[in-house]
Amino acid sequence: MGRSRGLMKYQIQEPPFSIEQILAGGMKEESGMARQFDEKYTTNELMMEFYERERPKMNLLSCPLDGMNAERQRLITGLREVLDIDKLKELLPGPLTYNKECEFVTFGVTTEKYCVNMADALNVPVYKLIPEQPNGRTVLYLHGHDNEGVMGAIMERYDKVRYHKNLPVLLAKEGFTVFAPELLGFGESDYLDFPEGKKPRGGCAAHVAFLTVCGYNLTGFRVFETMRVLDMMEQTGVDMPCIGFGVSGGGQVGEYLGVLDERIGALGLSS
Repeated sequence: MGRSRGLMKYQIQEPPFSIEQILAGGMKEESGMARQFDEKYTTNELMMEFYERERPKMNLLSCPLDGMNAERQRLITGLREVLDIDKLKELLPGPLTYNKECEFVTFGVTTEKYCVNMADALNVPVYKLIPEQPNGRTVLYLHGHDNEGVMGAIMERYDKVRYHKNLPVLLAKEGFTVFAPELLGFGESDYLDFPEGKKPRGGCAAHVAFLTVCGYNLTGFRVFETMRVLDMMEQTGVDMPCIGFGVSGGGQVGEYLGVLDERIGALGLSS
């Protein structure tokens, strides 16, 4: 009781805006107030401090070729460690197999669906879009955040999520053979449990939680499984290097993949 009476002497001041307004993400228009940000809470300075600590101190343009190659290899090795690529290879060492599940036509383009088995419990859907007049070049397409997964980039959409603009289909119509895998956490490669086996709307959070407590990270896992898709592409007779193209979250995966895997000869990224 004494503690409760002691609290009474402190005067509680009203905040400049209500809790409801904060939760809504800003001020109501009729209030005449714009949302206010205090710069001391922003993370810009912290992120730049991290960047400066890790930024290569060597001027690669002015160093001898041997020195540049050695520094490049050091950075690549460090990136592999951060993404746990070698740990994942040891964890999931199984031979890669695949089989064709079905074939369908989307926007006039023949598309084959493959089940790629990368390990005992890791089966990845990979779609191959076949051009009518091949130009001899192959694209690995990495989709972005989409509840429909890679199918959101291939099939006709009636909702507002259209930023893929059916790019895999357009590439195939230009003569490119396109391989489009389902990235972990989307579409069919999602986690079922919310509740009673129902599919969540985008499973990044579930996979981040699982992988983090097990000592891995989601981005590294997606890079690893995409490397295995390149293995599958080679098994089907694709000449390497190929072209990589990533959109949004797929662009992040493609960026790391282009650094770590020499089978990516050219890379396009889109936000």
